Amino acid sequence: VGESYFYHLAVSPDGNQVYVQNMRQLLMLQRDSSSGRLSDCTVLFGSNRFGVGQNNDGCMRKVSFSPDGNHIYMAAGVADAGRGAFVTMFARDPDTGELSDGAVFNSGTIKVESARVSPDGRNVYAVCSGPASRIARWDRDATNGTLSNRVVTNVQSLQRVDNLVISND
Repeated sequence: VGESYFYHLAVSPDGNQVYVQNMRQLLMLQRDSSSGRLSDCTVLFGSNRFGVGQNNDGCMRKVSFSPDGNHIYMAAGVADAGRGAFVTMFARDPDTGELSDGAVFNSGTIKVESARVSPDGRNVYAVCSGPASRIARWDRDATNGTLSNRVVTNVQSLQRVDNLVISND
């Protein structure tokens, strides 16, 4: 489907869907929980939804689920003229796995590589790469998935970080 390579895969918290992603598309496959077999590949969208991918490197990067599976967060590439790189949130229907319109949250940085939801669902973190790495943090509303109160922390000792993992403790 579209590009022939994929670089990220995420299984929904309920195990019913698998989302596969390349730089420009997000695909969803249904998953049989008893056998693990995948079927019914659906192209959810290309990279221009919500402005993701408006410039050459404004690519979608690494899907992350909220703990309850009701929202998906995706890092979205490089800043373009007049705005920073961003994290996009989509509401997710737990029954079908379909995504509906969400919102875009500016990271205040040049490039976002990865976004992750904390295990308690209270925050979203984004790792922002470049000559000096930064971590953006937002407060997360668990009901509607929106983000607020962004804080950006410079991490001088790290360079060109491209992923973020949050411990459960």
